[in-house]
Amino acid sequence: AEMTVVGVTGTNGKTTVTHLLESIGRAAGMKVGLIGTVGARIAGIPQPVSHTTPEATHLQRLFRSMADAGVDLVAMEVSSHALAYGRADAIDFDVAAFTNLSQDHLDFHGDMEEYFAAKRRLFESNRARRAVVNVDDPAGVRLAAEVSIPVTTVGFSLEAGIRARVLGADPRGTTMEIVTPDRAFTVTTRIAGQFNAANALVAAACALEVGIAPEAIAAGLLGSSSVPGRFEPVEAGQEFAVIVDYAHTPEAIRNVIDAVRPLTAGKVIAVGGAGGDRDRGKRPLMGAALAEADLAIVTSDNPRSEDPAAIAAAVVSGAPPERAVVTELDRRTAIRKAVAAAAAGDVVLILGKGHETGQQFATASVPFDDRVVAGEEINARAARPPAAPLSWSPAEVAAATGGRPFGDSSVRITRVVTDSREAGPGALFVAMRGKTQDGHGYAGDALRAGAAAVLVEPGVAAEPRIEVANTAVALRDLAVARRDQFSVPVIAVTGSTGKTSTKDLLAAALPNAAASPKSYNNEV
Repeated sequence: AEMTVVGVTGTNGKTTVTHLLESIGRAAGMKVGLIGTVGARIAGIPQPVSHTTPEATHLQRLFRSMADAGVDLVAMEVSSHALAYGRADAIDFDVAAFTNLSQDHLDFHGDMEEYFAAKRRLFESNRARRAVVNVDDPAGVRLAAEVSIPVTTVGFSLEAGIRARVLGADPRGTTMEIVTPDRAFTVTTRIAGQFNAANALVAAACALEVGIAPEAIAAGLLGSSSVPGRFEPVEAGQEFAVIVDYAHTPEAIRNVIDAVRPLTAGKVIAVGGAGGDRDRGKRPLMGAALAEADLAIVTSDNPRSEDPAAIAAAVVSGAPPERAVVTELDRRTAIRKAVAAAAAGDVVLILGKGHETGQQFATASVPFDDRVVAGEEINARAARPPAAPLSWSPAEVAAATGGRPFGDSSVRITRVVTDSREAGPGALFVAMRGKTQDGHGYAGDALRAGAAAVLVEPGVAAEPRIEVANTAVALRDLAVARRDQFSVPVIAVTGSTGKTSTKDLLAAALPNAAASPKSYNNEV
């Protein structure tokens, strides 16, 4: 039987769409071949490739191997370079799919019009039988209007022939309803973000075009594992999220930052840079996109023959001056600083290299995998002991605050909290009086939760306790006593706005610096 071949082009999303289509094909009982940036596979067995779209002769050998292996469906990335060089000219595509178009590769194509023209070549009648085009992208609207082959338009807009509606989204993925002219069905993906929902929709539409049933599409999307280096989480037991993504264009960077915003109430910290010997015009635009994070650390990507500092300066030049952006050329150190600046609930994005396992310099390619390095730095942070662990007795707290201790004098205080819900072993609960709440009413709760002691004003009988005239003043005195245990410089930041960003910038820029993990303005 002949193989069915689906070619996917576009600036971003090609790898994700082809991997999802591979999973859908397997769910439909098909043998699937995959060709793309991360590599090639024949029925799940990896094959070596040198480009997103291999050279024509290598490509034909791959197709021969796939045919011999009984492959039914080929999901193939088709790059603009391959289209310009004619690498895919001898292939008859059953379906050609378009994801989106944004600035990239203009060092090769010259301008966006030439870049669009290269992508459009895939949709000529001598190359493809029919097309799937994302019309949520303006270039997709133009493409759908210009090509002569039958077009199925897809998108989240009502004008699309196959449209989707998001029913729910969380850090684990997206559930959406896909509506075709014939029926509607629900799918759930295991990759998060609106841009990945769009990728899943393109994959689903391609599957429908080649006759795969909606039930298999739903099973394939649900069963797909994360695509290497595409919104890939790094888990090492940390209290914050770390995500590695291949985003290396302004639009892709912005999409990833936008995707994680609804997933966290904390900060978004982004690490990224631009590749050397590639489109220089996009560098300031990448800086502007990176600066949309709460803290951006501009670093080296693959400098190749260029000066890493010059590349970084070009990226930073596009960032608004009021945004929190720092430069750290060493990529590992940049990742270390991002991990160090993260507090519980934050998201760290490591962008640009994704699945790559090396970093390319002028004279050598050195081993470097963002996912591995991030895991190492998370573990190193967890293993790093505090410079001087807090350990106070009730008598020492009383001496620092001018208070009087009551009850068990042998307990040890290792941390200070003002929220009884955070009380536990080693905690000193400071009963603060706020505008609407009085912490004195929660002193008993704190002790029952395991707190070592409470710091209260007269009138509370709970023990162990340290009794002071004013808990707010006593908390300040405790801070002074703690500060006196160190001889390191301290930088204080004040102002109406920008304190947190400035603090995070300083923490990222200074070596071996500690910083308060968050703002405590609204704690009481």
